[in-house]
Parts: sequence; structure tokens; C-alpha cells
Amino acid sequence: MKFKTDNAGAFAAEAVWSPLEERPEWALTLQRDLGLPPLLARIMANRGFSAPREAEAFLHPKLSDIEDPFAMRDMDRAVERLSRALRGGERIAVFGDYDIDGLTATALALRLFRWLGAEADSYIPHRVNEGYGLNIPALEALAKRGVRVVLTVDNGVTSLEEVDHANRLGMDVVVTDHHLPGEQLPRAAAVVDPHRADCSYPCPDLAGVGVMFKLAHALTKHLSRPAEEAKAFLRENLDLVGIGSIGDIVPLLGENRILAYFGLKEARRSKKAGLRAMLDLLGLARAELSPRAVGFVIGPRINAAGRTEHADIALELLMTEDEARAREIVRRLDRLNEERRRIEADIFEEAVEVIEADAELKAAPVIVVAGQGWHHGVVGIVASRLLERYGRPVVVVGLEADRAKGSARSVAGFDIVAALEACSRHLTEFGGHAAAAGMELKPDRLGVFRQAITAFALERLGGAPLRPQLAIDVEARLEDLTPEAIEALRGLEPHGLGNPKPVVLLRGVRLTEPARIVGTNHLRLTLSESGRALGAIGFGMGRHAAWLRRHGGALDVVGEPSIDEFNGRRTPQLELNDIRPSSPQARPLQ
Repeated sequence: MKFKTDNAGAFAAEAVWSPLEERPEWALTLQRDLGLPPLLARIMANRGFSAPREAEAFLHPKLSDIEDPFAMRDMDRAVERLSRALRGGERIAVFGDYDIDGLTATALALRLFRWLGAEADSYIPHRVNEGYGLNIPALEALAKRGVRVVLTVDNGVTSLEEVDHANRLGMDVVVTDHHLPGEQLPRAAAVVDPHRADCSYPCPDLAGVGVMFKLAHALTKHLSRPAEEAKAFLRENLDLVGIGSIGDIVPLLGENRILAYFGLKEARRSKKAGLRAMLDLLGLARAELSPRAVGFVIGPRINAAGRTEHADIALELLMTEDEARAREIVRRLDRLNEERRRIEADIFEEAVEVIEADAELKAAPVIVVAGQGWHHGVVGIVASRLLERYGRPVVVVGLEADRAKGSARSVAGFDIVAALEACSRHLTEFGGHAAAAGMELKPDRLGVFRQAITAFALERLGGAPLRPQLAIDVEARLEDLTPEAIEALRGLEPHGLGNPKPVVLLRGVRLTEPARIVGTNHLRLTLSESGRALGAIGFGMGRHAAWLRRHGGALDVVGEPSIDEFNGRRTPQLELNDIRPSSPQARPLQ
């Protein structure tokens, strides 16, 4: 089975190049004390690694360095309530979410209870019909099934009314979440969330599945399970933790880096029928499983179930031990992902037409675009694509007869949740974080909401346009990009938010042959400097080919060093992020 990746492409809007500060003394220390190659040492130094011990820990993660789970607030209360339920045979239900983080967290919880000798129920809400998080009809249905304890994963920290209702129904709620709490916490048996104001946990940016992993660790310790058996259970389920954390785009630093690093290792040799089938049928070699594969191949297919149908099928994939059933589900998820892509493409094209036809909308500091019947499950992805195209915060809203639901995406320097907070009188519901958020409002409030968020943006920005920021780790020369130097950079993997692929700047290079367009609008170049040559590929950057053929002069290019493997040959190359004429005053030509 062939698969398609969802490449974001290059910057369509003019990006601000932001080189990191050079720290040559730190780099020399890392070279001397750790024996690091010069390019890797410079990049780590520029990223803030000054102490060899800290750099060594980053390059060589250890599971023994993960934090004590009981350092998280309310973990003791959560463990006590769940232990009592297990001892007393009380019925437990895991209330999850329909995205990859919530689904992997739900699967981890179910596998934990099964390992402990108890079968728990599960409930995943329908994305369109129920929306995110706890809801009262679902809680009432669980109560009728005899559930006494509800464990939330990846949700619940803002569900004040719903938790109160569960209490009235005679159910205790144990909340595990990683989203920002409101001013009040729910009156639950326990609220385990590293973002609590009174929680000083050292790694607050865990994914929902990361918080669930800490609960699993704590529960196995509390129940005094044989140490080797507990370690084996926790380790073999790190595949769920790694995939869910990478898929949820949490910062891959600190404890998250450890969990992602070992999670990918475990996924490559996973015993789970569903994960094995996914890797095999989607053409993902286990030895090469990467965060990119999780983000652009595995994640979209797991998420597609909740976006277009119901996420239960994706949860079944993560739980089944039936090889044939697992392969059947993977094929179905692949079809659902293709359907999601088609719906997304249609909405994206409609949105672009609306924006291009409205000069005022196109020039707005925050683009708010809406359409009748736009599928709520994909408007967030469309918002991301529009942000890439226009380089400004975007809100995409799907209109129905009596409600409008939307998703927002933003750029560095503009907190979209703060913007929604300022416009909250026009909204019925909203939430998220600085870069991404969701909201709901009445259709007749759309116009005043657009005016309010525009006014907020103009006040905050003072008329200055927002532009994408392109962080550059180091300025290099072609001679620095040897196969050995690039191979050494793999020590920084896995990459993701907070730990991106290394980005280098090459100044004053030239082309040895005219720019070419290959594949579907990809740019192919051969760069030269002082007799050395390097191939470069710019995915989605074919628009640059025409002016490059006319230019003929020196160029400044920014990109990610990589190794191109073809027909058994391994050659260095640069994956381009941006390119412009080599001149201090030059602006990029489109």
C-alpha cells in the first residue's frame, strides 16, 4: 500500500530569518570534553548547551532520568482512589478523546487495568455530535452501566459542571489532563494536571498520554507489583506514549524527549498487532520509524477516524491482538484519511476563493473565513494551510443552522487564546493554547466577532504585519556539510517542537546549473562554493525556479542538512526552507 504525506511545504509569506547567537567558547568546550564534531558542537552550543554533562544527557537519554510520578500534584489521591476501586471490584470507565493523544492515552489506561486484572469500560465522544471532553448524557449512560469511577485522559480539567453531575450520579471522577486549567478546578476525587498552578512538576509540558504514563508508573509502584514485571509492562507500552506525544506536538525536551526517544524504539519492535499492521501496510520500515512518519503518516490516519466517522475504530486498532482485524482496520483508516484529505482540499479551495475575492478580508491582520457546512473535523487543518499561505493568524468557521464551530491557528508573537478571550462575549465556548484553539459561536455573531478580533489585533500589533519566524541554528559553509558531520546530527533526534531539525544558513553560494522543477512543484538545485557542490531540494518551492533562472548571481539559502539515499548511494543534501538573492538589502523574490 502506498501512502501520501501531508507536507507543509515552504514559506509562502516572507519569513524573518532569525539566526541564533554564536557561542564559540561553549562549542569548543563540547568539542573538547565530549569529542563532538564541530558542526554538532556549534549547533548545541547555539541552542544553549553550555555544560558537557547537560549535552551528554540530551544526546544519550536514559529511562532512569524520568521524574518521580508522585511529584505531580494529586497523584497520590488518584492512585488511592483507583487502587480502592481495583480492590473492591468497582466498575471503572476510561473517558478519552478522539485525537491521537487521547486515543493512545485511553489504550494505555485500558491495557494498564487489564494487566492489573481488571476490565475497564471506555468512552470516546463523537467529535461532531458531542464535541470534546466530558458531557452529561455520556456520564448518565456510564452511570446506568454501573460505573463507579470515571478516569479521564487528555480531558476533564475544565469540566466543572460535568464533574459535579457525575458526583450527583454517585460516580467519582479522577481527572488526568495536560490542558490549561481555568480559575477553578473540578471537584473531582483527584485532578492530575502538571499545569495546575499549585503543581511544581519539573516537566509540565507532557502530552495527555504522558500524564497517563505517569499515573501507570505511580499505580504500579503503589500496588507493589514485582519490579521487573512492572518495568516490562511500562517499557512495552512506551510505543503508545511516544506516538501519542509526538502526534500531539508537545515540546520534545526534558522528560518528553526521553519518552519520545524510547517510545520510537519500542514502536519499531512493538508487539501490538495494530501498530505492526500499520507499519507494514503503510510501508514504514521499523528501523527507520521517525517523528515525521508519526506526524505525517501514522497520526493523520489515527486522527482521520474521529474527523470523519467515530474514533472507536482507531481505539480498536490500538487494542486488538487479531492480526487480520488489525490489517482490515489499517486499510479502513487509510480510506478515511483519503476522504479527509478530499474534504480538506475542497474546503481549502473554497476558503481561498472567499479570501481572494474580498480585499478587506485578505488584508485583515487576522483572517476570519467561514463557509456553510464546512466539516468541523477538518477546519483546523485548513486553518493551518491558510496560515502557511497568508502568513497571518487564521480562523476557519463551519456554519450550521443554529451554531458555528471553528478552529484558529496563529504565528509566533500573537497569542490566539488571548485574542479569543478578548472576544469572549461573542463566543459560546473556546479553548486551546497560544498557537491553536477552537471556538463555538452563534452564526449571527460571526460579523461582530470578526470586527472584535480585528480590533484586538490592530491594538496589539500597532499596524505592524506579522511574519513567520525562521530560526537558524548556525551559519555554515559547504565544506562543513560532510556525510560524517550530517550523520552526527542524528544524535539530536527525535525532532519535534522545541527540538527542530538543525537549520543552517549558507551565504554567497551559486548554482552550477539552472534551477529545475521536479515531481509536483519541487525545486531542485545544485549549490557550489569554492569548488565544492551540494544538491538541494525545496519541497513545494517550484515557484522560485523562474526568478532563479534569471538571477544568475550569488544566493543565500537556509535549509536542513540531510543524507539522500538512492540506489544504495548516500550523498549529502540540503532540504531548503527559504532562498533569496545574496544581498544585505535584498527581499525574497516570489
